[in-house]
Amino acid sequence: VPIDQAARDRIVGDLETTLFVEAGAGTGKTSALVDRIVSLVVSGVSVEHIAAITFTDRAATELRDRVRRRLEAMATGKGTEADAAGRALVELDGAALCTLHAFAQRILVEHPIEAGLPPAVEVMDEVSSLVDFDERWAGVVDTLLSDPRHAFTVLVAFELGISLRHLRDMAHRLDDNWDLVDDRLVSTPDPRPIDIGPLLADLREVVDLREHCTAQADTMLDRLDRVEAFADQLQEADGNPLSVVRVLGDRKDVTSRKKVGNKKNWAGSVPIDQVRDQLWSADDRIEAEVQRLNDEVIDRLVEVVGRGAVEAAEKRRRQGQLGFHDLLVLARRVLTESGHGLAVRAALADHYRCLLLDEFQDTDPLQIELAALIADPDTVTDDWRRLRPRPGSLFFVGDPKQSIYGFRRADMAVYLDAREAFGDNAVHLEQNFRTTVPILDWVNAVFERLIDHRHRKQPEYTPLVPARVDGSTGPPVVLLGADDSEKRGADDLRATSAADVAAVVSTALAEGWTVVNELKPAADGSPPVEAWRPCQPRDIAILLRSRTPVDALAAALTDAGIPYRIEAGFNPLATDEVRDLLTTLRAVDDPTDELALATALRSPLFGCGDDDLFEFTSAGGRWNHQDPGSSGLSDDHPVLEGIAWMAAMHARRPWEGAADLVEHLVRDRRAMELALCSPRPRDAWRRIRTFLDTARAFGETRGSDLRSFLAWCRLHAADDVRVDEVVPPEPDDNAVRILTMHGAKGLEFPICVLADLGSKRMSGGMAVHFPEEGGIAVALTKKLANAAHRAHADALLDADHLERLRLLYVAATRARDHLVLALHRSTPAKEPDHTATVTNAEILATASADLDT
Repeated sequence: VPIDQAARDRIVGDLETTLFVEAGAGTGKTSALVDRIVSLVVSGVSVEHIAAITFTDRAATELRDRVRRRLEAMATGKGTEADAAGRALVELDGAALCTLHAFAQRILVEHPIEAGLPPAVEVMDEVSSLVDFDERWAGVVDTLLSDPRHAFTVLVAFELGISLRHLRDMAHRLDDNWDLVDDRLVSTPDPRPIDIGPLLADLREVVDLREHCTAQADTMLDRLDRVEAFADQLQEADGNPLSVVRVLGDRKDVTSRKKVGNKKNWAGSVPIDQVRDQLWSADDRIEAEVQRLNDEVIDRLVEVVGRGAVEAAEKRRRQGQLGFHDLLVLARRVLTESGHGLAVRAALADHYRCLLLDEFQDTDPLQIELAALIADPDTVTDDWRRLRPRPGSLFFVGDPKQSIYGFRRADMAVYLDAREAFGDNAVHLEQNFRTTVPILDWVNAVFERLIDHRHRKQPEYTPLVPARVDGSTGPPVVLLGADDSEKRGADDLRATSAADVAAVVSTALAEGWTVVNELKPAADGSPPVEAWRPCQPRDIAILLRSRTPVDALAAALTDAGIPYRIEAGFNPLATDEVRDLLTTLRAVDDPTDELALATALRSPLFGCGDDDLFEFTSAGGRWNHQDPGSSGLSDDHPVLEGIAWMAAMHARRPWEGAADLVEHLVRDRRAMELALCSPRPRDAWRRIRTFLDTARAFGETRGSDLRSFLAWCRLHAADDVRVDEVVPPEPDDNAVRILTMHGAKGLEFPICVLADLGSKRMSGGMAVHFPEEGGIAVALTKKLANAAHRAHADALLDADHLERLRLLYVAATRARDHLVLALHRSTPAKEPDHTATVTNAEILATASADLDT
């Protein structure tokens, strides 16, 4: 009997109470949700009155399948329960067992007039959304570059180092959060040029101090000479605000804080310390003015780009072409609108009488608003925390220790607020059925030290209670490189870690580390016993925090002869197979692109060797498929054959769309067949098919012009958008899996390896944040940020660190039978200035230093 059986009994029996279930990793969250749904059905609640909201489509599909299997098993019996199960099965396909976005779409479909939507509403897919963004981004660029009101702002931005690429990245983030942008947009003042008068006065005053030096030669005198030259340069720029910004941006050598000057040479009325203080004070004043202009420029750009995002969202609503985030925002607005909001809430409350929220810690904060407004249809308030749901109308399942999607608006404070508001009847599931005792002992010991309760920032740590004893062959917990912390470069560190990971995988396979194969019924009728077998490559998963170390890890596994499958985030337009297709299409589209033509011919699609290319060009051939010249070579020469094929494809461009041309290319050049020569043919096939689907979707959304499609692909390849492939392993695909830690959420693996833990935190990238007190905090780069971001920089670092600890917990609890951690790290040159900059390896090595493994 599980140690938390009383809590599990409440889940299925206490149906008239709003329950807040906190379920640790491996405790059976989905089973608890299924049990609750089935109990509601048995109690007489129709499936059409139940809404179970999950985090992903995969989770929704699994939930629906498991509910169906339970109901089918019950329906084979007799009595009222079997009758209720039979009725539920009939209604199940139309039931709201779905993602949050799908549930929001249901609300809008049921109340389109109240939402202000046209009769026909379309939810845009990923490709359609990207095409839509590109079109409105072009409009934003046109506004910025052609509107005289923004001329000074844009020109100063370029001088400060802000590029259109930075603004495009910012536009993406503002677009994803347009509702928050709409709430916070304010009119910003016109950026004001820097007045150099006071700055020059400060500099000249410092320069005049050199007369107090008693020596003819002194390093401070040299510095003051440079300050004078700088002041002269600044004086020359007076009247040209852009030149002023340019000059002030190149003052590092002049105002360096390095102490110069000999104290003995400044023994008069003005000591050297006073000279330094005045010089640094002058620099502080310059820095304040540059920062003031920087803030005004960024805030104005945020206003212009943000207003474009809000206007685009309103246009999508009028046209009935909605993105995923639009669904949530518009659904919330329908429920809170002063005119018809109460009526809509009442209708939805009657329809969805029981709302069950899965993985509550990771969903958008709009979810709790939607659910609470439906569960309490009568209270009028602008704060969901004041709502009082009807008893039994809400059921939450989540684990705050597994909240790892802050970049998708998951907010720990919202979770903890919801627990405080609705968690009077909290239920805790602690019995872990996934992982063996030694691994859980290590996990509990380490993360009890790392996850400390912090108000509205971090939950308390609740230890997991193991249900499985360890009967495996091979060590349950392995710490690689625990004592390896010598100073080394990032590439060397990554290579060392990858080599050791490959070595431990080889060892596990060679020594036959055992994993659970299946549960066999005991002969005496007692609980089933575990059957163990030697591990295979498919039993092993390597988890990474980022995509960066994948290449080094793949090379190490290849050298060790270990088959692997990369599921970690990848750029779908930058894989080898798709890159060859794109290069060929560029050569077909543009006869003057000699580089694309030669590169395509050298690809596996055409198979021309360097000797073939040399022979062609030596014979007088030209790199232009519309005018290849007279080489005198036979028509079946591989280069001439390839050029002739491209010329024929070029002639078809006016009559066939991009998708048709891609299909011809894949079929004629045998791309699928050639994939058999790659290390992972089925991965190559899947990516080629995905590229074909992308071409079709682009054609349906924007038209079929090949050149436009290639331009769009080039743009989004540069965006470096990476995705995690969610493809179930095929039964005959016996390979080690490489995933990101985020991509592994919700999964479990017999042998789990946490790799590349010693890499430094990536910093200095784009960041957009919406502080609780208002405003929009933006950092375009590490040095280009507005005042709102600087004010919250430490808090953001702190939040990133706390989420990083939760991510490590999620990764470690994916293991079933064996857990391996690669703790290789490099000794830092100096003490970290923030805990967030300490590597994962150092954190785990310190926390587990005194533990037995």
